[in-house]
Amino acid sequence: MTTLHPLQFKSIYKEKVWGGRNLAKLLFKDIPNNRLIGESWELSGFARDMSVATTPPFQGWTLEQFIDKHAADLCGEAPCEHGFPLLYKFIDAHDKLSVQVHPNDEQARACGWGNFGKTECWYVVSAAPGAQIIVGFNKGVTPDTVIEHIKRSSLEEILNCLPISAGDVLFIPAGSVHAILGDTVLYEVQQSSDTTLRIYDWGRNDPGRKLHIDDSLEIARTDYHDQHKIVPVISTDFSGVHHHYRVACRYFVLEEYSFPTTIDCTLTIKNSFQVITMLWGTITIFYNSEGSHIAHEGDTILLPAELDRIDIQGKAGSHFLLSYVPDLPRDVITPLQRQGVSAETITALGGHAATNDLIPLLS
Repeated sequence: MTTLHPLQFKSIYKEKVWGGRNLAKLLFKDIPNNRLIGESWELSGFARDMSVATTPPFQGWTLEQFIDKHAADLCGEAPCEHGFPLLYKFIDAHDKLSVQVHPNDEQARACGWGNFGKTECWYVVSAAPGAQIIVGFNKGVTPDTVIEHIKRSSLEEILNCLPISAGDVLFIPAGSVHAILGDTVLYEVQQSSDTTLRIYDWGRNDPGRKLHIDDSLEIARTDYHDQHKIVPVISTDFSGVHHHYRVACRYFVLEEYSFPTTIDCTLTIKNSFQVITMLWGTITIFYNSEGSHIAHEGDTILLPAELDRIDIQGKAGSHFLLSYVPDLPRDVITPLQRQGVSAETITALGGHAATNDLIPLLS
């Protein structure tokens, strides 16, 4: 019987017209010379962009092979009948991306865009002073207003711009119009979809960057709210380790761990795989009381669901993000309630009420 252990995969680099070189400078990615790299896909189950393992003795195994041969051991209760459910990437936006929107699950299936919609979240790794990001529209915008401004090539006048800085987390449910602007590096956790509907591209005339205005208008939400940026919720379950919940929805939970001193902690076992992505420093992952794996800055590690114990030794200054497919009551609501966190504070992890998966569970 093959026993799985922490797995690392080769990064898949994507050249983009808006890309840059910061993934090498900040995260030590071995990106190709003389190319503008906009994305590094860290963990992907797409057939045309399938992640390939680099960890012995599984070198050369694709993520699809792991699911075919060891679905329950790898994913646990996380649904994987249509492939790995999440996609992980770093984004280097040297220039601004198109204004775009993504479908939800039902819309994606109805339109033949795949089995998954695309709800996502962004963790801001780096942002230049004064950097902004676009999420949603300004107050009072209607679909007719959007159409009028598209015709006038002035959509930027009604877009909601938010100031950002390193450490911010933004939640982008399906249907949210958004755009990453320049001089920003993000870490993205999203459903496993590459369906991007461009509604506006700043006047670029690239035939390879088609606009999808009619489809975008069908699924874009125009209701205004100010809950795109998620306030972190402090957890007190690890003494000496700074642990925060950063966002929570039915598709994923994102947590953040930082180590002010060299210290150990034991991760809570989930019913799903877990994914660690290192932002700074070095940690050693001890698993099943018998093995270890060292992770450095920029590394993404897939922790199979079958692991029954995961201990982390973090060096001083180490910082990583942890995510998984949640059982929201078990993994988020109950642990935080036991620590005395209010229902209102927990609910805020799910963003705006119209797309918040925590509200029905806490009502």
